[in-house]
Amino acid sequence: QSEEGFYTMTIGIVLALLSALSYSLILIITPRISQLGNWEIVKYTTLIPALGFLFLFFNQTGFYWPQKEALVLSLISGTFFAIGMMFYHISVKKYGPVRTANIGYTEPLLVLIFGFVAYLDTISIIQSLGVIMVAAASISIEKRQLTQNNISRV
Repeated sequence: QSEEGFYTMTIGIVLALLSALSYSLILIITPRISQLGNWEIVKYTTLIPALGFLFLFFNQTGFYWPQKEALVLSLISGTFFAIGMMFYHISVKKYGPVRTANIGYTEPLLVLIFGFVAYLDTISIIQSLGVIMVAAASISIEKRQLTQNNISRV
């Protein structure tokens, strides 16, 4: 593996660790997360990691004023992200974490399928195997959840 590839992999590992640490910090700071409103949860789950990544960004590039188009696109993207996070937390409260997680697990599958349909990307055998495994796991977890719900009602 080249030196540049190793450097990129190291950055990815560090960012993944920072993401996990920031999520742990969120859980420590907000111990009663079930009592928080949806927008408060979105605020805590986006603000704390954003501050950490903002520090990394400024440390790498220095401070500069972006163009107006970039600011508008960032605001639009952030708004859609916040709305998506709000709907995510609403679905966790309404349908439960298992069903919401199953839907979340299918996101990479949908991106892979969308890339295949829209951009004619090739899907490798390993990716096909991954799609089958994730789909089978989601279906089996959903069936188990439905079975447990039926048993608890009786």
